[in-house]
Amino acid sequence: MNACTELVTVNGRPFELLEDSGFHKILNHLLKGLAGLDNGCNVINKRNVRLNVIDKSKNFKSLNEVVANIKDLVKNKLLCLKMDCASRKDKSILGINVQYAAADTTVTTLHTLAMIELTQKHTAV
Repeated sequence: MNACTELVTVNGRPFELLEDSGFHKILNHLLKGLAGLDNGCNVINKRNVRLNVIDKSKNFKSLNEVVANIKDLVKNKLLCLKMDCASRKDKSILGINVQYAAADTTVTTLHTLAMIELTQKHTAV
């Protein structure tokens, strides 16, 4: 279950992947091998993985703590505010990121501030 949760959260795969027939062909062999164990993950589908994501998110910092942390990290630094839009089929997502580097290094750090689904056209006419 945790690997499937990682697929949709860290690797950015859609929840629909968990319903694909090819995915189930791979997964069913593994689940049959684990059938005797009491591991609590006999059914893996998008509903159960979504519930697992929600359950795991309760262990993370609150939004206010994350915002305060990012504010402290970027304070008194030269910033680059980056906006990018990605489209696929009929969905468009606007990503807003902040990028910065400490004065004594060339390593940059990027934080995603927001991901917003656009409901109107975003191209010029």
